Amino acid sequence: MKESGVDSQKIIRRKHDGQLEYLPDDLTVEEPMEICVGRKVLATTMRTPGHDEELAAGFLISEAVVRDRSAIAKISRDGDNRVIVGLAGDVKLKLNSVQRFGTISSSCGLCGKTSIDEIRQNFPAIESGNVRIDIETLLSL
Repeated sequence: MKESGVDSQKIIRRKHDGQLEYLPDDLTVEEPMEICVGRKVLATTMRTPGHDEELAAGFLISEAVVRDRSAIAKISRDGDNRVIVGLAGDVKLKLNSVQRFGTISSSCGLCGKTSIDEIRQNFPAIESGNVRIDIETLLSL
């Protein structure tokens, strides 16, 4: 499971004399996350991984799905991209307040989808094909 939204990668940098050097660089990662109450997926949102449980709790409170933190009995992770919220025994889910999450959109079109699978069904997997691009061509762009 990802605990951080930062991933270290090697980058290639061209020096003033034309030589190339390989350096580590930190890249910020963004991934989808499903927020579920029990077995019901309420929303899928994009986020930088890390503090997913807090994000889910804040989302439910800010969207008035629950009134406060005491309404949440348990928050657990189910893989890298799903958080499951268990409500306290006397709390009922307000289904009317969560129906709109399926229609929220952002510039990428992901936020507001009800599941990650819903997004993937419209886009076939991309086959890598082991494409190689000459470094000089890439750096000339």
